[in-house]
Amino acid sequence: MDSVKKSLLFSFSQKYSEILVGFVSTLILARLLTPEEVGIYSVIATITVVAHMVRDFGVSNYIVQERELTDEKVVSAFLVTFFWSYTIGLSLFCFSMPIANFFERSELQSVVLVSSLGFAFIPFGSVSLNLLRKDMQFKKLFFINVSSVVVSSILSITLAYLGFSYMSLAWGSLSGIVTIVVLSSFFRQRVKIAIPRWSVITSVFSFGTKSSYISVISMFVNQLPEILIAKFHGMINVGLYSRANGLIKIFNMGVLQGIFPVLLPHLVNKLKSGSDIKEDFLQTIEFITTLAWPFFLFLSFFSTEIIQFLFGEQWVGASPILNFLCVAAAAAAVYSFNSQVLISKGLINLDVKTQTISQVFSASFLLMGAFWGFKFILMALILSRFFTLSLSFHYCLKALGIKVSELLVVLTKPVVVTGVCFLCIEMLSAAMAVALSGLVYLLACSAVYTLVWLASIYAVRSKLFDIICGLLPFKRL
Repeated sequence: MDSVKKSLLFSFSQKYSEILVGFVSTLILARLLTPEEVGIYSVIATITVVAHMVRDFGVSNYIVQERELTDEKVVSAFLVTFFWSYTIGLSLFCFSMPIANFFERSELQSVVLVSSLGFAFIPFGSVSLNLLRKDMQFKKLFFINVSSVVVSSILSITLAYLGFSYMSLAWGSLSGIVTIVVLSSFFRQRVKIAIPRWSVITSVFSFGTKSSYISVISMFVNQLPEILIAKFHGMINVGLYSRANGLIKIFNMGVLQGIFPVLLPHLVNKLKSGSDIKEDFLQTIEFITTLAWPFFLFLSFFSTEIIQFLFGEQWVGASPILNFLCVAAAAAAVYSFNSQVLISKGLINLDVKTQTISQVFSASFLLMGAFWGFKFILMALILSRFFTLSLSFHYCLKALGIKVSELLVVLTKPVVVTGVCFLCIEMLSAAMAVALSGLVYLLACSAVYTLVWLASIYAVRSKLFDIICGLLPFKRL
């Protein structure tokens, strides 16, 4: 268990460092670029994210979950990654003009062309990164990923200041990819070059077909709102949506993505030893919701003040969008680890079934909302998250032998904590607004809110309080 805690420490350190660097970069770029310029890049970034999911083709999960990973299988994973990377990169390069024509913005072509170049570098670092993840070498991963974010941010800011507009973000993203490839190659594990048998390559393809299908369809539906907004409601609204969604991603990067890289290897190792993961699953849900629900409540309540302070007046239009996204994110946080749990138990077919049903319905909701108006896209997003929540737990609880009543008991503590935080924010915000304003008001509310949250998790005897105390330099009394 000590190795898991150590890995979590480095994983969280990496994510918080990335958030800090990215946060500072975003503050600066928000004053150098307009919502429309950010929107132009965001549309292509959305497409590229989905393309990267296809490019991965489940190789990341294959390497981590494969219990007998030989050199032959590693080489096979590299060949699959190489094939998909160059196939997708060339496809984006060739279809850059049609993509620009679809959105009726010629500027998009140059962004697509630069983004396609990243796929030429990725195969030479992707497998090395996943081998480090499998071995839980999160100290090395920390250095690699943080260095990438630093290089990308510096270049983006420099080019934006020099007047490169939306292209500054594209070149910055490419520099981050190159940095990851160079550093991961330096830390790469020694692998003997072996000509893989066709049966081994097809086994990677077989796993990848299912695993990548899940990732791709999920990521596509997650990115679909930005694509629909760009097509029907303009680049300015895309920029505002992207900025609001960026604040939601602070939690995803700081908490969820800090746990994701550690959780799957940990669950696989626990199952190999014959242990039950039911308790780990329920405890993870409690911890995540205890963190997520109060966080999104605060973010929604002070959305205008937060956006105005962080990004300036030109981004205040993102405030109502952020309110919708907070509700959707609070629902998604509950089932955020269900897919990882099913994969760890080898129930990938069940995960495919769950994801297919939920994502098809979610895409349908979003498409219908797009024709009715911008606000209806946001309402459809919330509806889709609650639909996925109910469907995901229907299958996941049955697979793990957990009763609905057990899940509800686990969620009791997060509900109480969030309720107390809500009462606090309702009573204190009005009182503080009389005497304070601006940044001082926001900081004062944040401080009191944090103290109330800590007192609440202590009062309900949440184990999360003990974990937090364990991270502090002094012992709990």
